[in-house]
Amino acid sequence: MLAIPAVLALLIPLGACVHVPFLHRGEAELRSMTEPVLLSPSLPVRAYVALDKREADVYLTDLSDDQLTRFFDDDASWAAFEGQIVHVRMFIQPRAGRTPIEPTAISATVRYAIMSNGSIGVYAGAGFCLPRSDPGGNSFAASLTGADVRLARATPDFVDLLGPARLSVDFNAPNNPELAATLRERLDALARYADPVDARVSAHVED
Repeated sequence: MLAIPAVLALLIPLGACVHVPFLHRGEAELRSMTEPVLLSPSLPVRAYVALDKREADVYLTDLSDDQLTRFFDDDASWAAFEGQIVHVRMFIQPRAGRTPIEPTAISATVRYAIMSNGSIGVYAGAGFCLPRSDPGGNSFAASLTGADVRLARATPDFVDLLGPARLSVDFNAPNNPELAATLRERLDALARYADPVDARVSAHVED
């Protein structure tokens, strides 16, 4: 029997919720579209880097400084890491009269990685990112609304309790290219370590 990842034990039955509170900056809500569950973490470690005047990479995580430092240590056990890393890439800055300004438009891609008990799941998708400031300044504030995501990569022991899900996140991230690069390296490593979900399905069918 597969163990439920500890991070996903934080999933809240929606039937127990009267309402979903307004998201505070640095918080996320990953809500299943098919199951009565959601994941709502606080992501206090934030960084962004401007790609140009209209594009930005934003990273958010609840991993500690110590965990981020030890991530690639030779003796580090990923089973000891519990947390999430979120990457939002705004590839076009919505502007009234030039681009659609509505939740159904697409202006950003997203990756959402979950680590728990040595298991890894990486969700990916796209949604509408509405900035409150322009890329290039000391900080970048925006909200990602209703991004549709699905499990894209996972280790064999990862249990997907969400299925197709919808991600919303609100953030104000400082301009910190060095930390953004560090978080990108960690997220890319998780994605490489996990298998494409299509490959997992194919292997199961062959068995």
